[in-house]
Amino acid sequence: MAAQGTEIVENLADVHSNTSIERRHRDVIQINNAQMQTGAADPLLWEFSMTNVNAVINLCMLIKQMRALGQQRNAANRPLTPFEHMCCGGKRIDMRVLWSNMHPMFVKCVGKIEAVNIKQHGVRGMLGIYLGAISAQNNVTQFGHLMLRHSDKKVIKVRTVTVQPGVYPLRVTLTHSIKQYASFFLSEKLY
Repeated sequence: MAAQGTEIVENLADVHSNTSIERRHRDVIQINNAQMQTGAADPLLWEFSMTNVNAVINLCMLIKQMRALGQQRNAANRPLTPFEHMCCGGKRIDMRVLWSNMHPMFVKCVGKIEAVNIKQHGVRGMLGIYLGAISAQNNVTQFGHLMLRHSDKKVIKVRTVTVQPGVYPLRVTLTHSIKQYASFFLSEKLY
């Protein structure tokens, strides 16, 4: 390889020498931290968050390409997403289908496993906490979703899921309102 002019340079993980990798790494960390903080998730749940982060990055357009495109016009074509570059041969596709399968992390959800016999009339779904999509090894193909089932506290695979955006069961909530506390302290004689 040296005869062809190729040189191998070994880098440590924390050395800032490859700006494109470092930029993606910074985005991954920021999105992961935002998901974990918003959902009030325990640090042990980072693996579920990271899978979702990679899916989000693969479906988003690069900011650099959007800035180069400038003001969007009706006839202007949007930049390609990494998913379209990797899996679609550089052709634009309708991203609405893929985005409809993305849900907020760590929200309350109802998951459903398709019954073996369609005529079964059991419970339609299970309550739980949404833990993200199940992805293939190349992190693109969709197989289903993961959820933490409330009834037995197990992480299970479900085929379909319905989420309640904005309802985060892992967040700490007040058991009494502030007005109740204020009226209690105002009614007590504190001297």
